[in-house]
Amino acid sequence: LVSAQEQSVEDLLRTEFSLNTEDEVRGIARKRVKSWKGKKLRGIDTVKAGDKVRVTHRKIVIIPNYFDLQYTRNPGAAFGFLAGEAAWIRLPLFITMTVLALIFLGVMIKGLGREQRVLFLALCLIASGALGNMIDRIAYGWVIDFIVWKYTDQYRWPTFNLADVWIVVGSALVILGGIGETIRERRWANAMSEEEE
Repeated sequence: LVSAQEQSVEDLLRTEFSLNTEDEVRGIARKRVKSWKGKKLRGIDTVKAGDKVRVTHRKIVIIPNYFDLQYTRNPGAAFGFLAGEAAWIRLPLFITMTVLALIFLGVMIKGLGREQRVLFLALCLIASGALGNMIDRIAYGWVIDFIVWKYTDQYRWPTFNLADVWIVVGSALVILGGIGETIRERRWANAMSEEEE
């Protein structure tokens, strides 16, 4: 952020994050503001016109009470599974599981026929999501999640990222494809039994 005039850090944040509540702005000012050179700033500190300020781990309200973007570090798997375990246990386990899953998905993709386009798309989405999360784990030691769906702050879905979206959409396509295939097989079996009669 660049300050347009001399003002307190809190006033700068209030202007920049107009959709955030006053408490949220104060929380950001208390913990998450640094000068461009890395010096921690407090809400009462003054910035001059043209000063650059860096805000870390901030929350951006997109649709109040329903949809936010918020930087979150997730050291665990889905829903924070194993987040409390030591990194020397967690990281090799998750990376090994992801590599094995990617190999399995690659073998499945290679064996698909041309007519299985939906399944191809679904498996590619799952593999892309797994690869994206694995890259985060290797680079940072955690996955960066940032999408918050909620109904007020009382009912929140766990924070997730786009890689998680690809995995869920791909999985849903696999399930729907399986249901569709089952329905087609039953119709075919019924048609065959009617022909025999």
